Amino acid sequence: MAQSKIIKVFEKGPHANTSSVIYTRDPDGVFRFALCGKLFAKSRKPLDSNKANTGPAGTDLKYAGKWGFFGGKKNKGRRSPKHDLEASVNEIRDEANIPSLKSTSVSVSWMARSPCGPQTLNLLKACEINPSTAGFIYFIQDSNYFFSLFPQWPNTRGGADIVTSSCGEIDLVSSFSMEQLSSLQQTEIAGDNNNFVISYCANSLNKIVIPFISEKSDEFKRKWANGIQVVSDTAPRQCNLQSLYTEIKPGVYV
Repeated sequence: MAQSKIIKVFEKGPHANTSSVIYTRDPDGVFRFALCGKLFAKSRKPLDSNKANTGPAGTDLKYAGKWGFFGGKKNKGRRSPKHDLEASVNEIRDEANIPSLKSTSVSVSWMARSPCGPQTLNLLKACEINPSTAGFIYFIQDSNYFFSLFPQWPNTRGGADIVTSSCGEIDLVSSFSMEQLSSLQQTEIAGDNNNFVISYCANSLNKIVIPFISEKSDEFKRKWANGIQVVSDTAPRQCNLQSLYTEIKPGVYV
């Protein structure tokens, strides 16, 4: 993490994409990370029946049904954010369906900015993940509030409302301990040679997030220095239990 290139969050940098990690620490001291789940293949019925993609919109099919951090292209349609922080927050707001979330209410830990209350989204780190992606790590102190947004796995929040707010890409959000992420990933790899956590997100977790959290906890560092397993994404994740979301008017799903 120390060698990562720092991002100037109030400028619009050269990176085309953002990737945002949000975490809390529960009363037992366990770090929990918020992730979003992409729609499974064949789970979306668009208005245009001729559209070939009936999985997560704007997404390569091999990522369908998998979980990852909040993020995507900075510029979408007519939306052009003023700076990288706004681009990051836009993606969190849409993919987690938090309509009230704005970049102006985010606390930036290294700047004299908005005060950081227990329910504030507090930006702790902004760095380059790769030449095309700017990475952000946020912390929410109030774990109860965090869990109201991102329930603890296997509980989830979402459905058609998040499918709508994410423009047909995401349907669920949840939060995971490292033990859960590691176990779910191991099970998926052992069963189908596939990922539960999208490969590029698992790599960011291993190379960016784990070193950052390890600076805050020796126990975490000792347990997770080697990260979680990851294989190449080649096929969508399979599931027998999946919802079907129908587009009833442009951009609105039920």
